[in-house]
Amino acid sequence: MPFSMGVGCQVAIGKEAVWGDGAADTLLVNFTSESLAPTVTKQEEENLLAGKAASAYDLMGIKVAGDISGILKPELAGFLLKAALGGDDTVDDDYGSVTGQMQHTIVAQEPDEAMPSYAIRVDRKVAIKLYAGCKIDSLKISAKAGDYVRFVSAVKGMSEAVGTITTTTPPSKKAYKFIGGTCTADEALEITSVELDYQNSLDEGIQTNVSGLYATEPNHGKRKIGISIEMPYNDESEDLRETNFLTETVIETIILHLESPEYIVGTSKYRMDITLNNVAILEAKDNVSGAGLLTMSIKGEATAVSTTEPISAVIYDDQEAPY
Repeated sequence: MPFSMGVGCQVAIGKEAVWGDGAADTLLVNFTSESLAPTVTKQEEENLLAGKAASAYDLMGIKVAGDISGILKPELAGFLLKAALGGDDTVDDDYGSVTGQMQHTIVAQEPDEAMPSYAIRVDRKVAIKLYAGCKIDSLKISAKAGDYVRFVSAVKGMSEAVGTITTTTPPSKKAYKFIGGTCTADEALEITSVELDYQNSLDEGIQTNVSGLYATEPNHGKRKIGISIEMPYNDESEDLRETNFLTETVIETIILHLESPEYIVGTSKYRMDITLNNVAILEAKDNVSGAGLLTMSIKGEATAVSTTEPISAVIYDDQEAPY
């Protein structure tokens, strides 16, 4: 019997109506790796009788966690940002008087509202596993000059079971690239790379007499919304360092614009604008590390000021329904 290879494996996802209900999949994810797996807690019964080894272990608890990595495509962009941010998705039909172009505006979920949950299925050829009750714990979106836009999504789930995948159509639209992308921090920046690091700070849940082997539904905590930027060391980056790193002055708005070369309709591309507000600059390194190009590494974090949303994502695509 030949052994299985990673080529041809599948990851499929579906949104659950109720946490842990194992909803049917609706979307195949173009992934490059995954590490979803159960963590099993087994305990040895305490026993003072003589023995040469541990007595039998009893199963006491099961949790699920792992990452999914891939290249961002238009079919996944809105779905992924909704899963990560969790808040309302406000849809503006035929945006800009362009028939067929939809604008989705998604914000972070309210502290007293539950994050959306998903059922993720992984076909590893030998077996198909269903991971129910999955919520995004963190999402990293990274973009480098001359490369695709990539994502890493860390999830926490409830359970693992045997599953099936019903979706057969893979994503086919051209992937997001950083070519055509921009990053503005109150003014346009010339950069080489940028990474958004969004963390929901999910707890682990607890076990109760009702939850049995599994933990209860995890809740999100205070969000951490970080951004890292690599750029040449020049007057522009030095001004940012002096104005925002060495003082308490925040950058009012950082907007990350990413796009696919694929068109929704006419000249309107699949694209997104992720806006971070009131960004505190926490690091700005401009050291000389060799004879090559001098660069600056900048790290910042969006903060909550009054009623201003710390983050919002606006996605332009052809889906009429909210994500």
